[in-house]
Amino acid sequence: MILSERTKNACRQLQDEAYYTNVDDLLIEDSIDIIDLCAPTYEHANLSIKALEKGKHVVCEKPLII
Repeated sequence: MILSERTKNACRQLQDEAYYTNVDDLLIEDSIDIIDLCAPTYEHANLSIKALEKGKHVVCEKPLII
């Protein structure tokens, strides 16, 4: 997946070089302790379970649909 110029510009403006195009790559990163889910509602349960299995804390403001 090629990142859009908008994404690259946002990373530069935030002075952050870390970005992920794959959730599995993000979840194995030891420096990340918490995941704030900003995804469509139908993805919340799946992403929450994956993150919790990797020992991450999860913030999910919408309901989990299973």
